[in-house]
Amino acid sequence: MEKNFYEILGIPTNAKPNEVSAAYRKLVLKYHPDRIKDPKEKSAAEETLKEITEAYNTLSNWKLRSEYDKTLSQPKAAEKSPQEKAKEYFAQAMEHYKKGEMKAAESLFAFILKLTPQDSASQFYLGIAKLYSPLTRMEGAKLVEGALKADPYHPEWFITYAKILKKFKQEIRAKKVLEEGLKANPHDFSIPEFIKSGFSQVENGTSKDGGILGGIFGKKS
Repeated sequence: MEKNFYEILGIPTNAKPNEVSAAYRKLVLKYHPDRIKDPKEKSAAEETLKEITEAYNTLSNWKLRSEYDKTLSQPKAAEKSPQEKAKEYFAQAMEHYKKGEMKAAESLFAFILKLTPQDSASQFYLGIAKLYSPLTRMEGAKLVEGALKADPYHPEWFITYAKILKKFKQEIRAKKVLEEGLKANPHDFSIPEFIKSGFSQVENGTSKDGGILGGIFGKKS
């Protein structure tokens, strides 16, 4: 049977915030990959550390913890499919996202991808949430660009990404993202309208860095 977040951290369900933090620190020290030399054990430790971090991110946030506790207390009637669970969590994640609660949104989108790994929408918004932190910005860019490549028929995704790139003073990159969006959605009007309002023009031709997948922060245009 799969462990819940409390069991992963080895704490009771009524654990206080300081107990959650203490358990997390203890487990991080125990399973930190830098302390392990054997490649197989190191790989296993990395996976364990991901579970520990996910549990901590949820239980250390009172709002997420409250929502999570409700799922534990609910009677287990008919087990929902991963797709049904993902749909419910996606709605919650988008609420956090729209409110600007990026850490909460990030945790939920990451959880959804565990349930449904091919969910491009969750991958896209997880990446967007990660872009707001300098520590996870590179990872976020890869997630966003991977989602756009796998499922390019969402003009609003290209616009959302372009807005953030422009905010980070990456206007040339933003224009290239919009180019890719136009290629994938030639009959859509939202991207041209956005270009008119936010950009003077979109450069013609193929970008030298391979389009949007050139790496927005790893390589300057």
